Amino acid sequence: MILKKNTPILLLYAYPETGNASTISEHALSFSRYSKHLYVNVNVLKGLPTRPFFQRFKNIVLHYSLFDAIPMESLAEVIDKDSHSIVAFFQDEYQKCRERYLWIETLGVKAVYTLLTPEDFETVYGGCESVEHIEETLTGYVDDALIKKADSLFKPTADREIDIGYRARKLPFYMGKGAQEKGNIADIFEDLSITKHLRLDLDTKERNRLYGEDWYLFLANCKAMLGVEAGTSIFDLNGDIEEKCFRYTRDNPQANFDMVHDAILKDHEGAIYYRMVSPRVFECAAFKVLMVMFEGNYTNVLRPYEHYIPLKKDFSNIEEAMRLLNDDKKCQEIVECAHQELILSSKYSYRVFIKGFDAFLEKFRGVEQETRLGVVVFCDWLRLKTFVFFFQKRHRIHFFLLEFFSNVEPRLNDQTFWLTRKLKQALRRSPFLSSTMKQIFYKIKVKVLTKD
Repeated sequence: MILKKNTPILLLYAYPETGNASTISEHALSFSRYSKHLYVNVNVLKGLPTRPFFQRFKNIVLHYSLFDAIPMESLAEVIDKDSHSIVAFFQDEYQKCRERYLWIETLGVKAVYTLLTPEDFETVYGGCESVEHIEETLTGYVDDALIKKADSLFKPTADREIDIGYRARKLPFYMGKGAQEKGNIADIFEDLSITKHLRLDLDTKERNRLYGEDWYLFLANCKAMLGVEAGTSIFDLNGDIEEKCFRYTRDNPQANFDMVHDAILKDHEGAIYYRMVSPRVFECAAFKVLMVMFEGNYTNVLRPYEHYIPLKKDFSNIEEAMRLLNDDKKCQEIVECAHQELILSSKYSYRVFIKGFDAFLEKFRGVEQETRLGVVVFCDWLRLKTFVFFFQKRHRIHFFLLEFFSNVEPRLNDQTFWLTRKLKQALRRSPFLSSTMKQIFYKIKVKVLTKD
């Protein structure tokens, strides 16, 4: 994998303006926020640049949100797998495997970041000839903005109105027993007589899902939150399990999950392990919300009785769980431990994740770990960033500043004060440059010109 040093990296992602979880945008934008390398982010839902634009890059990161958002043929038209070095992040890998393999081979993906455990790397991706390296990753990490939001909305436990909250969506049968836990934990917990005295706000209906600020306000008002492992217990490698389930439920409209499981799913349960920790865990820890969760591995991030109150999946220990819930001292110990080890330690922060990703790229492409970002590189990055901004906003732009950057000579690398003065003059003389671009310029200029 040959990647040129000191060149901007293109990141493609898909994020609609409304009705989507903030964890997706946090993950996609973490690369440009925390990396020491320069990234140009393109939200493909606002438009896909043409092939000449892509030719300016050697390094491309495909975000996991991209997979179902844009036809593979559209990307194949602008990406040259022989000249581009591509790293792809994938989630929801339990389905559409054949389509994913076609993506990988058509686009020439060299490295894959997956939610699979290393034991199953070969089983799932071993047939992809272009893939040279596979790395395990988490579904999400802790963003600085999440910590600030939690601090700004924090309520003392006594002031929170909801004893136990929960929001999730029920998942289709073909995803297996593990996926059904999302609905089961709420339905069963709410029906137990031992929980009737609690103020519960549990909902698994799609129309009642919460996003953005509404979700954070809900979190801040909960003393505790139910939870299960993310992922599924059925991994549909060949794409035929979903089809079989569809035909069975079509022919048997009254079939429940147990019937479908016995008829089709039981031989596939757990064949490939695909359970993991959810970003919800970090959100709860940040807001100091006590977690009451089904027992599980949770990607070795969580420990029962230290980070959460464990609940057996058959609810056989519900009385023990309720005793712990009524023990204010124990609850506070668990909440503080989770906050300290998951949030304040920074172990699971985006900063640490991106630092590791930078190191992976440098090792994988054979580039020195420390590189000086020259003025010419910065000018090229800003020219590309400006193009994306105005291409997707569909605005006209006066190209005075872009031409100024294009004509900067490499000899200016050591004349930063002279360059800074010229850049400021260019900003003042460009009445068509938006205030947003000025903010981007000043922020990145300091990062680039002061980097050792």
